[in-house]
Amino acid sequence: MSSGFAHADFPGMAWHGTRKLAVEGLGFAERASFFDRFPARAREIVRPDVWHRSQYTAGVSVRFLTNASTVAARWRLRFEREILTHMASTGACGLDLYVRDGRDWFWIGLGVPRSTAETVCRIVDLKWESAAEPREYQLYLPIFNGVDVLEIGLPADATLAAGPPRAQSRLKPLCFYGTSIVHGACASRPGMTYPAILGRRFDRPVLNFGFSGHA
Repeated sequence: MSSGFAHADFPGMAWHGTRKLAVEGLGFAERASFFDRFPARAREIVRPDVWHRSQYTAGVSVRFLTNASTVAARWRLRFEREILTHMASTGACGLDLYVRDGRDWFWIGLGVPRSTAETVCRIVDLKWESAAEPREYQLYLPIFNGVDVLEIGLPADATLAAGPPRAQSRLKPLCFYGTSIVHGACASRPGMTYPAILGRRFDRPVLNFGFSGHA
């Protein structure tokens, strides 16, 4: 799964694509771009502004297992970053990482966007040796932008696998439809939208069909 990507500030790290991990929040097949929330056929049906917002990754997340103590990320935004005077860029264009402890999820780190296009950053560095048992993580994607590229960086000797399958009783997603608040305005982090909070609380995948100003 390693992409071969390297960065001078992260020696000894291996970089992995995320599309073969447990990606949640994508309710349709035959999408024009992998992380789109609508299928390609919707482009001819919905208004242009709705189609544009459907390319934002609100509600999309990646679950994975790793024994790494350091987790980094590289992501490239789909659209040139807009300056939102009413919302933090960390929520609009950043990444948000949670770790599971037993049944509960806890916030552990934030990927802060540093560029109008691509960012490479360390999200968490726990300063301990790799654990014997992998931990489960959930990485939330930007609310008011999309991503073309998303890679996870781990120490070269760390393990990585998709998040475990959900219990049969929890496979059906929570589905939300609405305008700005459902979409995620104005959460400071992608994991702090209320659909994402409820997804963690009830331990279910989430489909977010909030489209700011256009429901």
